[in-house]
Amino acid sequence: EDAETDIHDLKVKSSSAKNQAAAIEKRRKKQLASFGFGDGDMFYLDEYEGFASRFKKKYLSKVKAANPYASKDLFIKPRTQEEKRKHAEALEAEYWRLISNYARMSDDSELLDLSVSYGSDLDTGELGSGFPTKESTEKMRHKLMKMESEGRNRKWGRGSDKDFALEYSETKRLLALYEKYAESGWNINNLPTLSGSLLQYVDSNITGVMVPWLYVGMCFSSFCWHTEDHNFASINYHHFGAPKTWYGAPGTGAEKFETAARKLAPELFEAREDLLTGIVTQFNPYELAKEGAPIYHLVQNEGDFVITFPRGYHGGFNHGFNCAEAVNFATPDWISFGDQCVERYASLRKTPVISHEALLCSLVVAIDEHGDTSGLASYLFPSINRMIDIELKGRKKIQQFARDIRIENSHPGDTSYQARKEAYSPRSGSTMKRRLPGRKPKSENNVQGRERPSIMGRMQGMSKAYKFLVQCAECKRYCALSFLWSHGTHEGYCLEHGLKYAKKADSALVLIFQKRDFEELQTKLSKFV
Repeated sequence: EDAETDIHDLKVKSSSAKNQAAAIEKRRKKQLASFGFGDGDMFYLDEYEGFASRFKKKYLSKVKAANPYASKDLFIKPRTQEEKRKHAEALEAEYWRLISNYARMSDDSELLDLSVSYGSDLDTGELGSGFPTKESTEKMRHKLMKMESEGRNRKWGRGSDKDFALEYSETKRLLALYEKYAESGWNINNLPTLSGSLLQYVDSNITGVMVPWLYVGMCFSSFCWHTEDHNFASINYHHFGAPKTWYGAPGTGAEKFETAARKLAPELFEAREDLLTGIVTQFNPYELAKEGAPIYHLVQNEGDFVITFPRGYHGGFNHGFNCAEAVNFATPDWISFGDQCVERYASLRKTPVISHEALLCSLVVAIDEHGDTSGLASYLFPSINRMIDIELKGRKKIQQFARDIRIENSHPGDTSYQARKEAYSPRSGSTMKRRLPGRKPKSENNVQGRERPSIMGRMQGMSKAYKFLVQCAECKRYCALSFLWSHGTHEGYCLEHGLKYAKKADSALVLIFQKRDFEELQTKLSKFV
């Protein structure tokens, strides 16, 4: 009996130890998964410039005092191109020394305990763009007109009148530049909606995608490895200040990059499956290359454009105080990368930025209405066929579980439009989300005082005034073609997850189909392939 009691006690202790170990491991994984960047202090631009300059000067002074073997190129004020190259290389070496495992095990705690601030993802719609816009050009034009009116009452040439004349001359010169560059294709405010970019059919001014973001950096502030939203291409312009170092892996090498990253940080990927979409992890490019990832490098200076292509991973850091501006665009060869990305987002339960299905349908209509001069149809045809095949198979599987099946009309003027808006609006308790985050664009297409629905708006069965699109409660994808609605949970589901939910649900389910003629879509597109 005593022996049995001892064995029982051992089992209890063993079970308790296992539970304790499991709890510790759970906490450890939670800590690993929760790392990232926090909100920093608020600065005016000149305040931040002073902060950045003091930091770099103070840090380099500490390095010089603590490390007599540090490269002298780290401390020079570069003037020639050769000096700038050497200084950039020395800063790059110091950057990777700071965040290496070797440095973390050293005694340079004073040098390693660093905190830098980065003004990233700043909305130019609110703060202003470094490029002239239609609005800023109009303001400059009004300023000049006001000065001309005031100048008629002055005798230009002496004293304050001379200063006024100089200001007038400068304003006139600036207006000429504004008018020249406000309409330029290289003005990145215009680039997303140029005729060759597919984003011209996205019916919203999404900040960072359609509306540029500003980036104001300081020494060692970083942009961690990532791809663009929806695997879009991007363009980044360096307005002024210290250089940026960039590292990149092409879209064709994305899988090799991801494999290498997982080898370098298996614990982080185990704790956080969406690690590479979080933009919070900096991998050493030399270690990635050793693991087989194709890695490239460049230094961006004032006046340089940097373009990243679809699914191209990129990251880097700033050498000092600087300012850059970036936005997205998409050419026809992006479509297959976009297909891959929307499925990846669904697997990670990440909310998309746009409705990919609605955009594909919009592109078919655009080709039918305006023709295909860019070879878009050949890229679009496989994706449309795949989308329709998945949709029709999904509808066939799920119809047996729905108590009610509705076919919705595709035009806001139809009677079902207002009913749908009322039945599925957030006020009724549903979890419907905004169709597209960000500010709405001002429509320039007015017909008899009413806004004419854009192509994307028509394909989604809504005008710009209609802001909502059902989002799958499970995978977060936008349901532009059909969805299953549960009156029990007040949630919508895509067909894939709606099928899983329908098999175990007790509440009333309604299956909503958007009115689409898929055969007509395919026919329209096939004429151009």
